[in-house]
Amino acid sequence: MRAFRFVKPPYVPDDVFRDYTRHSWKSLAQTFDRVLLGVPGGPLVRQIRDVPILNLTGRNDDEIARRAVEQRNVQNVLLPGGHLMLLEHPDSTVGAIERFLSEGRSNS
Repeated sequence: MRAFRFVKPPYVPDDVFRDYTRHSWKSLAQTFDRVLLGVPGGPLVRQIRDVPILNLTGRNDDEIARRAVEQRNVQNVLLPGGHLMLLEHPDSTVGAIERFLSEGRSNS
């Protein structure tokens, strides 16, 4: 996998890239199925009606990951970058989180 190092984005730590290269397609697919698809995140969020939720999505992420949750207690924020907006654009991501937390404190 050293030959593919040139495709590694600069914001991805070497340890993460090294770990990723140790997996086969089958193991990655199984992890995706078990961790992402096996957890009922959408239905769970829709059951939570009173707790404020911040839903951050990356402008360049795929359509499925950019889904907004249209619910009174959910604040949807579209940020620059893709799925790893915290690594790609840490300042705007942290700023959105800080604004969300500040609004929560001022409303309590």
